[in-house]
Amino acid sequence: MIELKGITELVGECGAGKSILALSIEKDAKTLYISQTQIKFSFILSSVVLKRIDSFFKLKIFVFCELNSIVKSFGFKKIILDGLEDFLYVFERPRKLSNDIFRIVTSLKRLYFKDQINILIINSHYKDWSIENTTVSNRYFGLPWEYLINHRYLITRAGGKRYIELVSGKENCKSQFYIDNNGAHYLEDNSELT
Repeated sequence: MIELKGITELVGECGAGKSILALSIEKDAKTLYISQTQIKFSFILSSVVLKRIDSFFKLKIFVFCELNSIVKSFGFKKIILDGLEDFLYVFERPRKLSNDIFRIVTSLKRLYFKDQINILIINSHYKDWSIENTTVSNRYFGLPWEYLINHRYLITRAGGKRYIELVSGKENCKSQFYIDNNGAHYLEDNSELT
């Protein structure tokens, strides 16, 4: 269902299942999972290495100076960056850092093109924000963000059901999935969805 090419963003409210869904995509791929917060899952796959980074400055150092060699040393095939926007909450004017965000994501994109590493970025904010008379999906990153992402999927939860919908990319689709102790799974029959 989810096509990983270039940079894929999963967006949605907290508790919608974004992180578990990201871990369930290409479950057997050696994965580097980067997060600012303490990671709490009911399951962790043996193919996942967790990396906690606690500041935007340390994230920049890690991506620009360490990530390439770590990817090569461990043979990672997937990188999940959970809560990129969380690193910016401490700044009064986070969009002033959009150049740094652009450089970080461009470095990640190079990994995709050079080494075929799939990149997933998980964020919470997705709306039609108006910034300086321009509509953008994430007010923290601004307009350049719209051009960095290859696919954006909106993850929602309503009435005990979870949905994933492609909101940018070549084709629109919507599917339902569920989460259990083994991860996220798509429902086989999505005929009731529109």
